[in-house]
Amino acid sequence: MHTSQVLSARDFEYRQRDGNGFQRVPFESFCPDYHESDRTGIVSPFLEDGIIHTSHAILALTTAFYDAWRARTDDFFIYPQHFAILDISAEGVNSGSGRLRLDRDRLGWPWGNLDVWPDSQWVPSDGSVYGALKSTFDLHINRLFWPESFVPGKGEDKLPEYALKIMRTRLKAVFYYRTIGPNIEIRGNSNAKKVAKQSVWRLSQLEGLSAEHLPLADDENESRTGHSCVERYRRVNTEQFLEDVGVCFECGG
Repeated sequence: MHTSQVLSARDFEYRQRDGNGFQRVPFESFCPDYHESDRTGIVSPFLEDGIIHTSHAILALTTAFYDAWRARTDDFFIYPQHFAILDISAEGVNSGSGRLRLDRDRLGWPWGNLDVWPDSQWVPSDGSVYGALKSTFDLHINRLFWPESFVPGKGEDKLPEYALKIMRTRLKAVFYYRTIGPNIEIRGNSNAKKVAKQSVWRLSQLEGLSAEHLPLADDENESRTGHSCVERYRRVNTEQFLEDVGVCFECGG
C-alpha cells in the first residue's frame, strides 16, 4: 500500500500537555526537527504492539515524508525509512498469543499496510531490551517508539560505550507508548482510522493470533474537526531515555 494516495496532513491533529491540559499544536511541536531522511524505529516486543498503539503516529510521519516528496515531484516511488523491530526466534515471532510461525510475507502483512515496507524494514531482534537497543543502534535510528513497560532485566548484555555516545548524538526523540503519564497525543480522522483499522484487521487474520485484544488505542468522543481516534505518548529527550536503559551499556549502572 502507498498511503500517499489516501492520506494528507489534514488527516491528523496534535496536542501537547501544558498547565491547562492538552492544547492543539502544529506537527513541528509533535515531531521537532523532522527531516524526510529520518530513520524511525518502532520497538514491538509483541508483533501487534506497534500496530495497535503507534499506527497513527507512523502514518502521520509517513504523510510528512510524502509531503516532502510531493513538494519536489508528482512522480515518485519511495518509502520512508521506518523499521519495525520485532522479537523473532527459531520458534516464530512473538505475539500476545505466543510464538507464531509465519512466513515473511504474512509476518509483515499488517506492517506493510502502514508503509513499513519492504521486508527489509521488519527487523528481527532477540526480544531483550539489549537486542532492541542493538537494532536501534545498528539501524541508525533517529526517532524511536518504545513501550514504556519494556525495561531492562537482570543480566542484560551490554553495548559498548561508543554506542552510547553515538546514540546520544543520533537520537532526536523517544516516544514511550502504553504510558501512564502522556504529555503528547496524536489524533486521526476517519481517513487515518480506516488505514489503521485495516492493519488491525490484517493482524486478526493471522493464524494463531487472538483478535480479542486488538482494538485501536483510545477511541474517544469525536473532536470538533472530526479527529476522533487518539494515541498518547510520553515523549522524552535522548538523555532521559539513555538513562532509563543505562544498564545496557558498558559504562552504565
